[in-house]
Amino acid sequence: MGFLKPKSKCSPAPVLSWSPKVDLSTARPAVLALVPPAATTDGELRAAIAQVARLSEAPSSTEQAMLLYWDDPRCLDRPWIWLLEVMKRSDANGDHLLTCTALAWALNFHVDLFPRMSLHDQNELHITKIPADLRSEIARLGVAAARAADPDLPIVVEVGGSLTAGKLINLGSLLAN
Repeated sequence: MGFLKPKSKCSPAPVLSWSPKVDLSTARPAVLALVPPAATTDGELRAAIAQVARLSEAPSSTEQAMLLYWDDPRCLDRPWIWLLEVMKRSDANGDHLLTCTALAWALNFHVDLFPRMSLHDQNELHITKIPADLRSEIARLGVAAARAADPDLPIVVEVGGSLTAGKLINLGSLLAN
């Protein structure tokens, strides 16, 4: 046999060796800072994403990511794993605004920001595409929180109008796909 023999299709899924550390007192302002009115400029949004990367213990360099990858193949997914954990905890506490804001941010990232990001942006911000399994779970939790919230609860407030919990219910399907 050669060195490059194909892997078995029955390989077990990697075990997550890292678990997110979430303190809602620091996570809440970090997540709320990802959407308007807090993040209205590129600099504000980059600073908010950097804060999430720090809180999620995302690899801070390509070299660190390469070292972590051997023990944690999902190390590049840490911001999204962390966000999902924030959503689970905020949902358990009945904090619909935080859970819905996390969904709104993930939607914005998936639909608008990520398609325009360069590899340089991804490396600089320590954030990558949302994996499909995490997208569907983020959508499920966020839509459930939006349904439980007052439909007129403003989630994202911009000059042109607001994204409310009621509107977010229908938009959640964009993330699940």
